[in-house]
Amino acid sequence: MLATILSAIAPVFVIIMVGMLLGRLGFPGPDFWRGADRLCYWVLFPCLLFAKISELEISPDLVTMVAGSAYLGFFSSLIFILITTKLLGMDQPLRTSVLQGGCRHNTFVALAIAQGLFGMQGLALATLVSAFLIPMTNIAIVTSMVTMLAKPGGQNLFQAIIKDLIRNPLLVGLALGFLVNFSGLAPIPVISTTALSIGQAALPLILLSVGASITWSGSGRVLVPFGLSAMGKFVIFPTMLMVGGLLLGAEPMLLAVLLVFGTVPTAASSYTLAASMGGDSPAMASIITWQTALSFLTLPVSLLVVFSMFGLIN
Repeated sequence: MLATILSAIAPVFVIIMVGMLLGRLGFPGPDFWRGADRLCYWVLFPCLLFAKISELEISPDLVTMVAGSAYLGFFSSLIFILITTKLLGMDQPLRTSVLQGGCRHNTFVALAIAQGLFGMQGLALATLVSAFLIPMTNIAIVTSMVTMLAKPGGQNLFQAIIKDLIRNPLLVGLALGFLVNFSGLAPIPVISTTALSIGQAALPLILLSVGASITWSGSGRVLVPFGLSAMGKFVIFPTMLMVGGLLLGAEPMLLAVLLVFGTVPTAASSYTLAASMGGDSPAMASIITWQTALSFLTLPVSLLVVFSMFGLIN
């Protein structure tokens, strides 16, 4: 059982480590990795979301299980981070970085691992989980960051929130996917195949980019913020995901896929968001690095427990 889990997870982390090695060697160069991040964020990943969501079979019961479990886990971690960082008197930029660390997830890593564990069925379930987590995560995090980092005399708060949301390409890709799905138009000749072909390039490229972005400098000063983010991301988030899934009657495979989202590290794009919105980007970089390292342990251990409990692999 452990060998099966590790065989699904190991390639993902090997690709990340290859990216880290390439980053250390300076190959192909910082400009390439910045361009790769932007390409995946603005083009490749939205195409993948559109292609998968537009043709996914979605039942009301499945939607209830996925949305209920995902939102219970997400909001439990979000409330925990907001309360604890406030009680500890952290400044607002640092609070936003801890918030991203505790509540966001690396969708690319989750999709790759779900596919490695359960094939295309696992990828389909993971895409559905993403379809509900991505909009809520972006709306809640962007709204929180705009509110916490608002400057006196700045632009209207509501306008700032709407501006950051409507230009989010992931939300656009999801919205178009659901529109095509519910209208019964999928698959659309040429467009659906093209979108899927483009989207399939997203996973390996972004995993390499995640590795290239890892930095160990300045990690010591964020010990407490990292600890809080790790508690939210690796303990509260996955625990409440499981509680929600069990209460709503989720099947073992769906529980395992949900757990993957609860135990992957925070999104690498958290650094870009922190830098662009005025958050504590150095702290964010350290949190991403240490969470990625810790997930090497949390992922296989957590999955082994769930696989053993529900007999997913004999």
